[in-house]
Amino acid sequence: DASPEQEMYLFEPFLVKDAPNVIFGRGSSGKTYLTIRIAISLITGVPFFGFSQKEKGRVRFLDFEASQGVFAREAQRRRAKRGDVPEPSSASGRM
Repeated sequence: DASPEQEMYLFEPFLVKDAPNVIFGRGSSGKTYLTIRIAISLITGVPFFGFSQKEKGRVRFLDFEASQGVFAREAQRRRAKRGDVPEPSSASGRM
């Protein structure tokens, strides 16, 4: 196991590379928003609040609190506003 000083981050200091990552907190504290914004940054390469990802890639977003369409609506809103979110994959219908 790597020590915290040796851990590789995918999105420093929030997401450790090659490990499960969990964002938790009280209801309505912004967890889903934060997660969606980090996911968009990881997909597009666009920095988020001054934090940038180490590499672009695919994202699997599991939210056991919000409805299934929350991520899609936020991505669609962002795509319409800024155009920096890719269309969902036609194979899976998801990003």
